[in-house]
Amino acid sequence: PLHTDEVYARGTHFGGRVVHGPFTFALAVGLVERSGFYGDSILAWLGCERLRAILPVRVGDTLSVEVEVTEARESSEPDRGVARIHYTVRNQRAEVVMEFDFLMLLRRAEPPNR
Repeated sequence: PLHTDEVYARGTHFGGRVVHGPFTFALAVGLVERSGFYGDSILAWLGCERLRAILPVRVGDTLSVEVEVTEARESSEPDRGVARIHYTVRNQRAEVVMEFDFLMLLRRAEPPNR
């Protein structure tokens, strides 16, 4: 009821309804995908690490997502690489509400000459 029942949620330590954490995660991933950030380079999602729900997201909040490539390394295949992308999700007050690292197998722009 915390996410769907306002009367119930008012009696919790949140003081009102909050958005389910996995929904916030999915929304952040979807917003970045829809932005075209990855282009056509995605080959596989390798996982998520260091996921932290820092502040509650409230019904009606406006969220934005910043991404930063924090690590890039070669894979066993020369036309592919592994990237760690740090996601920072903020609300309309610029407060960080969630952070996580996405690990992706990506197509390289140009395979290295070997």
